[in-house]
Amino acid sequence: MAVQNDGKILLTGLEFEEYSSPTYFIIRYNAGGSPDEGFGDKGTILKTLDRDIEINGIVIQPDGKIIIGGVYSIFSGPQFLLIRYLPDGTLDPSFGEGGIAKISYPQSTRSYDINSVVLQKDGKIIIAGVTGVMGYDEFLTVARINTDGSLDHSFGNEGAAVTKFGNDALRAYSAIIQSDGKIVAVGSNNYGNAYNRPLVARYLPNGVLDSTFGTNGLQSTILDYSVPHAATLQPDGKIIAVGFNPTTFVILRYIGGDAILPITYNKFTATQTKEYITLNWQTTTELNNKYFAVERSSNTVNYTSVAQVSSAATGAAIHDYAYTDKLPITGTNYYRLKQVDKDGKYSYSKTVSINYIKPGSVQLYPNPAKDKLTIKGLNASNTSSIAVLDIQGKQLLKFTAKAAIYSFSIGSLAPGTYMVRVKDDKGTAVEKFVKQ
Repeated sequence: MAVQNDGKILLTGLEFEEYSSPTYFIIRYNAGGSPDEGFGDKGTILKTLDRDIEINGIVIQPDGKIIIGGVYSIFSGPQFLLIRYLPDGTLDPSFGEGGIAKISYPQSTRSYDINSVVLQKDGKIIIAGVTGVMGYDEFLTVARINTDGSLDHSFGNEGAAVTKFGNDALRAYSAIIQSDGKIVAVGSNNYGNAYNRPLVARYLPNGVLDSTFGTNGLQSTILDYSVPHAATLQPDGKIIAVGFNPTTFVILRYIGGDAILPITYNKFTATQTKEYITLNWQTTTELNNKYFAVERSSNTVNYTSVAQVSSAATGAAIHDYAYTDKLPITGTNYYRLKQVDKDGKYSYSKTVSINYIKPGSVQLYPNPAKDKLTIKGLNASNTSSIAVLDIQGKQLLKFTAKAAIYSFSIGSLAPGTYMVRVKDDKGTAVEKFVKQ
């Protein structure tokens, strides 16, 4: 199950019929519990692949795309399976092959299961589960998948961290990502006199076991037949694992070290108000925070600090902050918050972006354009007169619009460079574009 930011609820799983391959489903409900009829077929997706499958995980991307994960069975051995849908319930053609990614790793073992799917801040996908031969050599496996559905070979050993411990059978059932990018996998350890004992493994962001955690990155608890299947992080960085044994529920808490920095964000937004951009963010926990540095970039690579905002630093309470950027960059502005605590440690928030249009100017896109051109930044409260001119200033096309955004056909124009002139009661703006 997963819950969208707007409160809508997503469920996924399998539907079985005798003598046929299982069908996976995704159902989306409105926040009130009624089916969301704008999703899939009246709120439901039902799809059968050409082999047996399992579906064990679901995650929602910040852009609303939906990823489900599990196993795809073939004669040579199962493969990891990831399927991505657009927010409206159609398969995402930019992911894998037509929205479906089937991944084998490593070649010397038989892929067996995905039990958890989580997202990094950069959009890459972390999957956790097990590889090996079921009932014999089973290895806890964490892999990283690129945003296009391909294996990220820069992670672990050619895309995956396969953890072995003597003759253990290790499995991961849940994965979580700390604010510093470290990955925690929670599962079970079964070997010798250890019968399904709780196991926690922590990896560095590059897929190498974190030697500062437990014993060389692993922590096994002597509690037989108690397997944790879900995990989460407390604001102070401690790890909560929840599972069961034959007679009762089991909740375990582990010291997470200093990996989690003392800040929890509830929201971070950017909006344009006339000629300025206003940033608003809200925190729900501030344990040791000193200040926020507001950083801006035009390319998501090079960031510059543009302001410093003092923190309330009062523990578990809601605090709202705001900053107004009076000198934004024309075009796309990317903002992030660098949270700095009293010990000098720091972490970054998610990145938010906004396309800034300077009042009195307009933007044309796409540019170059082939069949259609869109103008953004028009004065929606008044009628704008729009003209397309050739490079000598001869008028070729003319339109009127009373909207902030207006699109029109340029199919009749020959390839070349043209100008768009926009007039309204505030003045005149001229921008060039290229017709392909």
